[in-house]
This record gives sequence, structure tokens and C-alpha cells, in this order.
Amino acid sequence: MGSLYTDWTQRRSAPSCGWRLTATAGCLGGLLLATSVLATNHDTPDRLRFADGLYARGMHKMAIQEYRGFLENPPDVTNAAVAYFRLGECYRKLGNRPEAEKAFRTVFNQYADSEYRLKAGCKRADLFMDTGEYGAALDLFALVLAEDPPPELAAACRYFSGEAHLKLGRPDEALMAFEGVVKDFPDTTFKSYALLKIGEIHATIKQDETSALDYFKQAAETTASDRVKAESLFQVAEYYFRSKAYEKSADYYRKLLTLYPSDARSIEAALQAAWAAYYAGLYAEALDRAGAAVAAGAAAGDAASAASRAEWLYLKANCERQLMQNADAIKTYAGLLEHHPRSSFADAARYERAVAYFKSGSFRQAIEAAARVDSEGKLKKDILWLRAESHAALKQDAEAIQYYRLLIREFPDSELSRDATYRLAHHLQARGDNQEAVRQYHQLVERYPDSPLAPQALFAAGVCLLRDELPAAAIRDWSALIARYPQSEYVEKALYQSAMSAVRLERDAEALQLLRDLLKRFPATTHAADASYWTGMLSLQAGQLADAQASFRQTLQAQPRPDLAHDAAFYLGLALKQEGKGKEALAQLQPLVDQDRTKRFTPQLLTWMAEAFFDAGDFRKALSTAGALMARHPEDSWQQMGFAIQGRCYAAQKDDARAADAFQKALACLARTRFAGEAALRLGDYALVADDLDVAGRYFTQASTLASDPATLGIRAHAYAGLGQVAQRTGDHEAASRYFMSVAILYDDAVLVPACLAGAVRAFKALGQDDAAGQARDELRQRYPDSAEWKALAPPAS
Repeated sequence: MGSLYTDWTQRRSAPSCGWRLTATAGCLGGLLLATSVLATNHDTPDRLRFADGLYARGMHKMAIQEYRGFLENPPDVTNAAVAYFRLGECYRKLGNRPEAEKAFRTVFNQYADSEYRLKAGCKRADLFMDTGEYGAALDLFALVLAEDPPPELAAACRYFSGEAHLKLGRPDEALMAFEGVVKDFPDTTFKSYALLKIGEIHATIKQDETSALDYFKQAAETTASDRVKAESLFQVAEYYFRSKAYEKSADYYRKLLTLYPSDARSIEAALQAAWAAYYAGLYAEALDRAGAAVAAGAAAGDAASAASRAEWLYLKANCERQLMQNADAIKTYAGLLEHHPRSSFADAARYERAVAYFKSGSFRQAIEAAARVDSEGKLKKDILWLRAESHAALKQDAEAIQYYRLLIREFPDSELSRDATYRLAHHLQARGDNQEAVRQYHQLVERYPDSPLAPQALFAAGVCLLRDELPAAAIRDWSALIARYPQSEYVEKALYQSAMSAVRLERDAEALQLLRDLLKRFPATTHAADASYWTGMLSLQAGQLADAQASFRQTLQAQPRPDLAHDAAFYLGLALKQEGKGKEALAQLQPLVDQDRTKRFTPQLLTWMAEAFFDAGDFRKALSTAGALMARHPEDSWQQMGFAIQGRCYAAQKDDARAADAFQKALACLARTRFAGEAALRLGDYALVADDLDVAGRYFTQASTLASDPATLGIRAHAYAGLGQVAQRTGDHEAASRYFMSVAILYDDAVLVPACLAGAVRAFKALGQDDAAGQARDELRQRYPDSAEWKALAPPAS
């Protein structure tokens, strides 16, 4: 307070000298000579000017002598008021308050018209402030203000009145005084000082730091002195630091130190500014400041505070560690511990050095360094964590588990306890102790249900249960995860794993619903291809053929791995086959036959495909598929089928030689499939065409014997018809009539039966059995009146 007022009054009251004293050896001698001369001449008008010159140069004792000499016979009242005023200033500066107060009182009481009167009143009030007589000071300030002084003087009185109220414990009155300065005297130098004081009151007394910050910023923006601006920047930086808004704090400290490096606040704030930069993550900036301070402290030697040097070293090392300069950090921590072993930062430095070793991958050194930290001090929790993590990094699971357990036991409510519980469970899981791992995971979820680790722990617990062949329990934990933490990133995995476990348990409906939920909630899931595939499989098993087809197509659209693409395409073909879409099924399945290295293409499926290709007239694919059937299934039954289908294809293509060869190979197989009778029949037809009646008869007889199954009755009918033709050609008309009539009576074939009835008519006529021939003829007319055979036998129209 006093220094601010003194600075202002010096600026206002210091006289201007009409001459300039040069700094030479003869000047002081000349000045002393002038003093002795002027001292003998009390009436010279230069004596006041001479006294002012001494005053201006700080020679207050000599100035007092001249002012008193002048006042013994002052030439006029105005000069007397000035002399008394400056006499008071000399006494004040020399610490003689009684004489100073007396001089100022003289000006104030006896020189009513002097411009120095009100200034003297302020000076006298200032003396009261210095002696703690704040009430008397307030009275004087009020007297001066009552006489409407010039703005600068009025602002000073109002400002220092606020100071007096503060001293008397009246913050509200002080606030009114300072606010009056800001409002009524905005163009004076006191505005910025008043803003600072208002901010200070709000910050320290009103506990309203938001308002305080606003006033400090206003003070910084005024056209104030560098001192005020520096103070304002300092206060704003301090506010942000206390508020932990470190980035803003660092910015204001940076402005303070850059713009006003010589200000006392810059010197005071240097360390705090570096910490602000550190906490703001500006580690390089903080390191620059710390490095410079450490170097300056080393150069200053004992002049620098030991505590300050220790803190600067600690900050420097921390910055180096944050910047991954771990080797430098370790060296700096070591220097701190060597030179300041009892510093308040020593334990922290020992711990941080261990952390630096850990960060640099020197885990054994980290363990050794951690052992040097007070194991029962406030860093015990962190030391336990560091030891556990270091042993874990060294794959020393037993030691890691030990320290994780100690941390959990001794600091159950700490955040590290939560992390330690998860790590402990993870290590137990890695060692195969799945049930203990599950217990720890469950404990974490129970104690820290809102932790980001909780859903992760539930998922991991499910994995452990699944490894122990407990899929139902795994589904229970994953279901809890899905229900409690629907926004967790682990929900996607939990849905998929639950579905796969439900498949394993043959809980197909549950699995299907889980898979559909997964694809609905996470359409871009990494499990999309697998989930779609299993949705298709379960739908196929449930007979939901349309859903199965859609799911398999989704699998293929997801560009799955080759094996899954093959499986999806295969089962899509099966679904199409089951729905009766044979043509589409063939198109889907045929490209897969050559790629398949499993037994998924069963002989039944290959047989169906070969026959379907034959029925569609695609003899090339039918031959190829029949070949695949025989290549993969060497059993006689499948060989017989394959040769028979190939025989069909060759026959359809009029390649009778190859067809006959294929049918002979089919018939040579030691099997009796539905194709055996067909092969014998086909061979009989070829022998009949070649007029080799004995061979034809043997094949037709064999065909009729082999075609005993109800599904092959058509082959037996054709075999009987063939035997009839053989008998007719050999003249055995009785046998021919019997074979032909058996076909006509036992079967209903619009092609075969009319031909057999016509053959029976001819056989009966050859036997002279006209009645029987007529009966056969009537049967043909009645059953097949539009047949070519009837038209050939019918008498011409009359």
C-alpha cells in the first residue's frame, strides 16, 4: 500500500530542476560551495530552487536545512506551501513521521488556497496508514474527497480509502471504494490497481473465483503500468492453476514470463509456470524451463534454495520421463537423490526412477529401484503395482500374482485395486486356473459394476468357463454382460460366443435368436459371415428353407474365408434341393464337386446330381458327376450306379458301343441296385437289335429277376416285353403271347402296353386262337383307341 502511494506522490510532487547536474568529480564540490554561499543569503529567490534540487537528488537532510532556511522569511504564501509540503516529504523519506505529519498539517490547515493543500491531506492520511491509524486516515481521505479534488488525486483517495477499509476488516466498504474508482475515474492510473483489488477481494474473501478472474483479466487489458499488467497475468495464471485448467494457466504464465521477465511476479512464478506446462502436457516447454533453472541453480551455488533446486530437478526428471527420455530421467532422479537425499521429493524420485526403468523395459532394475522406496510410506500402493507389473513383464507369474493380491488386500478401495483384480484374474486365466480366474472376474464386477473393466471381466469369465467345458455357465455370464452393459464393445463378442455355445448345447432355438440379434444390432460385425452361416444351418435344420437360403447368401456376400464360402455354397445348394428347386441346386452344387475334399458330397447326392443332369439333357455334366461318384466311392453299389448312368448318357448320344460297355461294367459289379435291372435290360435291347436272340433272352430274363423292387417294376415290364419279342422271333408264340399279355394286364404304360397287346394279337393268331386274338384286339381298342397299334389292326372303314 505505502509503496504504491509513494510512487504516485513522487511522480506528482517531484520538482523540475532548471539545471542539470553532470556526473563529474567537480560537481559535488560545486554543489557544496553553492550550499555555503546560499546559506548566508536567506533572501535569495534561488534558495527554494536550490532546496528543490537537493530534494530531487535524494539529499533530504541538506534539503531540510534549505527548506527551513527559506521558510524563516518566505517571499510569498504559494512558495511557502510548496516548501512545507516538500519539507514534509523529506522528513517522511527519512522516517521522521512526527515532523512529516506536522509539515503536512501546516500546509493543509494554513494554506487553504494552495494546490498542495489537498495533496498534503493525502500525504498526512498516508502517514496514518503507515502507523495503523486507519480510522484517522479514512477521515482525512473523506475531507479531501469532500472538496472535489482533481481526478487523479480523488482516485488516489478513493483507492486508499478502500485499502483502509480492508485493514479494518470491512471488505464490503472496501469493495465499494474500489468499484467507485473503476466507475468514476476510469481514465486514471488507479483504475487498474482498483480492478486488481476487486479481483483479490472476490478471490480471497468472497470465494468467488469466477468473478475474480473477470476483474484480473480487465486489469490486464487496461492501459496500466507493466507492474499492474504483470500482476494481473500472475493472478489469472494462479486462478487457472488452482482450477486445474493447466493449459490456460500455462498460457498466462508464459505471457507473464515473456512480457515482463524482470517483474518480481515472474521470478516468483517461474516454478509454478513450469508445473502448469507439465500438467498441461507441455512437457517439452516444462523441460526447457526446468533445464534452464537447474543450470542457473548450479551456477548460483549456495545462493539457490536447496528445496527449490530439488523441486526443479524432480520436475526436470518427470518431464524427461514423460518425453520417453528415460535414460536422462534416471540420471536426473539419481542426481536429485545424491544431492538432496532428505528432500521432500526424495521418495517420489525413487519411485519415479523405478517407473522410468519400467518404461524403458529394464524390469529387473525397476524391481530393484522399487525396493529402495519406503515400502510402508504413502507410495506403498504404487510400489506394489509397479512390482506386480514388472514381474508380469518378466513372465514371473507367481511373483506378479503375489503383488496383485497384496495390493488388493491392503488397498481394496483404490482404483489400482480394480485394475489389479483384473490383472490377477488374467494371470490366473493364463496359468489355466480358470475357476479362480472366474472368481476374481466376478469379484471385480461385483465391487466395481460401473467400471469400464466390468463388461470385459464378464466376457473373460465366460471364456474361462468355456475352457472348463461349462458352456451353460459361460452363456450365463455373457447374457449378464449383454443385459447390464448394452453399449459395451464386448456385447458383439458375447452374442456370438453365446450363440456358438448354445449350438454346442443343441439349444438351437436360443442359438438362432442370439445370432439374429447379433446380425441385427451389429450388421457390420466381424462375425457376420460365420453368424450368417450358422443362422442358415440352424434354419435349415428347422426346415425354414427360405430363411436358410437367405442366410447362406448373406454369408457369401460377406466375402468369407474360402472354407466357409465353400460350406455356405454347399448348404445353399442343399436348401434349394430340399425346396424342390433342382435346377438352381444343380447350378449351385456342381462347381463345388471338384473343390470338395470332404465326404460332404455323399454318394446319394452325387447320384441325384448325375441323374438330374441326365434328365436335363446335360450329358457332359452327368458323365462328370457319375465319374466323381465312382472315383470317391469304390463300393460295388456306387460303381454300378455310376457305370449305369454313364451308359444312359452314351446311349442318349447314340454311342452304342460305349453305352454297352458301360452297362456291362455296371452289371459286372457285385451289387443289386435299382440300376442292375436297367443295365441288363439295356444290354438285352442291344442284343435284340443285333438279332442275338439267345443273348437277348438271357439279359431280359436277368433284368426281370433283378427288377424285383416296386420302384423298378417298369424295368420288369420292359424285360417281359423284350422276352415276348425274343419268343415271337424264335417262333415260340405261346411264350410270346404269355409275356405280352402279362405286360398288358399287370402294367399301364401308354407306349409299352399297346405294343404288347398288338404283339399278343399276332401271337394268338399264329397259334390259331382267334378268340384270344379277338379279346386282345378288343382290349387294345378299348384302352388305347388312338394308338398307332390299334390303327394298324383296325379294319378299314366301309
